Amino acid sequence: MSAIGTDDVVYEIGPGRGVLTQTLADRAARVVAIERDPLLARMLRRRFRTYKNVEIATCDILRYRIREQRPFKIISNVPYGITAGLMQKILYEQPIATEIYLILQREAAEKYSGLGGRGEKLK
Repeated sequence: MSAIGTDDVVYEIGPGRGVLTQTLADRAARVVAIERDPLLARMLRRRFRTYKNVEIATCDILRYRIREQRPFKIISNVPYGITAGLMQKILYEQPIATEIYLILQREAAEKYSGLGGRGEKLK
């Protein structure tokens, strides 16, 4: 988490119950947490209601349009079912994040790292 500083804008995709969101909120200038599940989003809004630097967006990330004017970072524990669509979106749709931190299922990580299909495995 040391790569996140007090001047950073961070988009967190799929914050769930907000464990990582809490750490981000304590470090970053601004956190936009994008949660698809309306019940989780409502819980997150209650949890972070006193944080002026946290915004909760209730929507599907694959339909969400990032309209950030300044450099930003993306962090996500990516749900396997949207990995391909999310990778396409965050790597090729403008604006592009300056840094991207993803936790991927092993098979997806091997595929996107170029190791999948060649018999090589990630360590």
